Amino acid sequence: MNKKFILLAPVIVLALASTIFLTTTMASKNDQVSATSNACLPTTLDSVTFKYPIKQPVMDPILTGYKLQAVDQNAADVFLWYSDHPLCQVHGLPDELYRGSILVIAAYNPNMGDSATEAQKELNNLKGSTAKLQMIDVNGYKGIGWEPFQGADVVKLNGTVLDSKPIPMPGRVEFFNDHDKTWYSVSGMRSMNELLQIALTIPK
Repeated sequence: MNKKFILLAPVIVLALASTIFLTTTMASKNDQVSATSNACLPTTLDSVTFKYPIKQPVMDPILTGYKLQAVDQNAADVFLWYSDHPLCQVHGLPDELYRGSILVIAAYNPNMGDSATEAQKELNNLKGSTAKLQMIDVNGYKGIGWEPFQGADVVKLNGTVLDSKPIPMPGRVEFFNDHDKTWYSVSGMRSMNELLQIALTIPK
């Protein structure tokens, strides 16, 4: 996995690495893509078996021409990649966020509480990040979000920082559907409002 995405995984480590997700499950969220990222992944949910129902957003007309281009999963999470171009490419999926693709992650967790409680926990978990965190509402479910921001690509050895370079981090919105007990996040190099509009199309 490329270094950029490592930072993008615990929220990608901020945006995609919090506690709900990113174990991505939401317990230690680890927003990482499986080892099959560099292969030609399925392009529909019909070709993959999941232990819980997955609700998809409606991209068009918010993002004209965008459709589901790759479906990936690990033990806890389902990764849905949306783009206006095919994603069967040798460089893998992590860089696709920087090429305009949208990543939607779904994770089922029957042990989580109501959305307001979980959103506050997530907000507390991510305090101290350079992202400007905001509470949001997605069809009655509480969540958090942030605009794309400037992060850092840090290289450490035994706790000592050897190198640190600025790196753009994607925006994101996430919420917990406490009816289905499923956590969703929508990430991309887009404004938080645009990502929120996408999240609002995920059926209640």
